[in-house]
Amino acid sequence: MTKSAHRIGAYHGETGVGGLLLLFVLTQLVSAAMLIFQIPRTFAGFSGPTWALGADSTWFRPTLVFEAASQILRVVGTLVGLVLLFARRPATPRFYRAFLAAALALAVIDALLITKVYSQLHATLVGLGASTGGLAGSRYVALLGDFRSGVYALLWLLYWRGSERVRQTFARERARRA
Repeated sequence: MTKSAHRIGAYHGETGVGGLLLLFVLTQLVSAAMLIFQIPRTFAGFSGPTWALGADSTWFRPTLVFEAASQILRVVGTLVGLVLLFARRPATPRFYRAFLAAALALAVIDALLITKVYSQLHATLVGLGASTGGLAGSRYVALLGDFRSGVYALLWLLYWRGSERVRQTFARERARRA
């Protein structure tokens, strides 16, 4: 064998859920579990003092609704994608390219909304004479989460666009069904 055939990530004609495709499946399962765990916390923001903050911030409540809807869509999309993947449906690569592009767009939009909301919340808290001490840290954590989500979506989108394993796994299924 040549030296290049031993490189990490080299494609050796394999099909099915293995290699980086297996890593993708595992990260999808972990992501779905984390999102499901986070949903009750997000929906808790629709009541009490968190929701009351929205009275002074025109972007707060719409952003909270956007984030809740995004989480639900990402969980449902992940589950639909995994069903398509394990059934080796020919539409799987197209679905994941669209799903990951949407996830990337959602991360960018959420980061823009967070920037707007946190500037409004800062002004509101200063106007009330309340402490803004935890606000910067909270904003940083939220933006870091969006950054990680965006990078994750972009990297896997590139994988789904260019992977020979993906192409062969789902091409063989198309040939079998024909």
